[in-house]
Amino acid sequence: MEYKKGVLVKLVASILILIFALNFEKALGFRFYYFIILGAGYLLVTLLRVFILKNKLYIFISFFLEILIIFIIENISRYIINYPIHLLYIITFIEAVVLLKRKRLIYFGASMFILSSYKFVSQIVLSRSYSKIGESVFFILVTFFIILIMYLLKYIQKEKENTELVYEELKIAYDNLKDEQGKIKINPEEKEKIHSLTDREREICSLIAQGKNNKEISKELYLSEGTVKNHITNIFNKLELRDRTQLAVYSLKNKIN
Repeated sequence: MEYKKGVLVKLVASILILIFALNFEKALGFRFYYFIILGAGYLLVTLLRVFILKNKLYIFISFFLEILIIFIIENISRYIINYPIHLLYIITFIEAVVLLKRKRLIYFGASMFILSSYKFVSQIVLSRSYSKIGESVFFILVTFFIILIMYLLKYIQKEKENTELVYEELKIAYDNLKDEQGKIKINPEEKEKIHSLTDREREICSLIAQGKNNKEISKELYLSEGTVKNHITNIFNKLELRDRTQLAVYSLKNKIN
């Protein structure tokens, strides 16, 4: 529901921006109709994504279609840069931050940055005015930093969710185990897996069970974060686990320290 409210805000803002861009353009004849058709197409893709598209790959592709439409609108403009149209890139990226996973968001952000910078780069190449060149560089940097900041916010949010998930899993595991500390018997098969761990890997298991992240573990054990990651990968392979949450619960349950 919150997402749909956000999309409604996006649609209203996009319509106002398109009207402003059309007024700025003062388009007539075929250019006017191109603007209307492409603008309607941009809004339609957003509506399809909200109400029809469910497959994550199709949603990913729909974002690329949106920025391609914006790119075409920019390129049929009679101005080197129609600044209102450029705002549509930012609005689209904000929505992409909400829906796309981090890896796909990187690909999308990089593609959007290249397309959105095309006209500014053209102005830098063609213009003989230092003010225009400075203006283009400024907008390229602003777009880059907006993309970077939004991605970092996405990363921080994801890490926060992972930390909260680990905390909940540890709390459940602790509640289940606190009354049975002396009664737990480790499965012989699991005992063999645990014995395959090195002393360093056992230390890391124990620290993960305490909810520490890689940076905190590297500081405590005087190791690089890369070395910690390698150890954790080896631990996953030896214990046949997939993620930190499973490892934290497994370490508590089997008293790895």
